[in-house]
Amino acid sequence: LQFAKAINTPANSSTNNKGFGIKVDSNNDIIIIGNAQTSGTISSVGVTFIGKYTSAGVRIWNRTFSGSYHTASASKPFINSSGDIFFAYRKRDSSWKYETVTVKYNSSGTEQFKSNTWSIKHTGQYQFEAGCAEDSKGNVYSVGSNRNSSSTQFCGFLFKYDSSGNFIFYKRFGNTSLDTRFRAIAIDSSDNVYCSGSQNSMGIVVKYDS
Repeated sequence: LQFAKAINTPANSSTNNKGFGIKVDSNNDIIIIGNAQTSGTISSVGVTFIGKYTSAGVRIWNRTFSGSYHTASASKPFINSSGDIFFAYRKRDSSWKYETVTVKYNSSGTEQFKSNTWSIKHTGQYQFEAGCAEDSKGNVYSVGSNRNSSSTQFCGFLFKYDSSGNFIFYKRFGNTSLDTRFRAIAIDSSDNVYCSGSQNSMGIVVKYDS
C-alpha cells in the first residue's frame, strides 16, 4: 500500500463524499471526479468536484460546482494529449428539469469552457452522465442516459460541442418501451463516434458519424 487518502472536497462537506471517476495523466498526476453533500441531502444540496493530485496523493488543485437546485452527478474524466481535462455533470432547476453541463479545464485547473444546454431539458427525475471524448478537430462529446416523466425507461444521449464549448447537436437513442443506457464513448481516427451501453438485458454499441 502506497497511500490511502480521504477526499473531503469542499472542506465543509463531511458526509456523502463520493468518487465517480479517476484518470491518470501523462505526468502521473491523478484526476478525480466526484460529488459531496454540503447540507440537507445529496439529491437536494450537493456539489460536483474535480481534484488533481500528485502520484503521492498531495492535492494540486480542486474545483467545485454548485447551485440552489444542483443535483450532483458526474461522468468519468477524459484527458487529451495536451493534458486538458473534460467531464460532464448534471444540474436541475426547481421544477426538476435537468441540464447536462460539459466542462473543459487545462492542466493547471483553469476553466476553458462550460457548456450551456438549458434549452434541452428533461422533465424526469433521473439523468446520468457517463463519459466524454474529443475528436481530431477538438470537438467534444458527452454521453449518458435520461428519462422523461412519461416513461420509466431510459434513453441514451449524445451531445456534441465545438472546441470552444458551443453546442453543435444532441442525439437521443431509444424509445419508451426499451430501457437504453449509454455508459461509455470512443472516437476512431475518422471521427466516427461509438457509444456503448445496454438496452434491456442486451449489450449494445451505437455508431454516429461526425
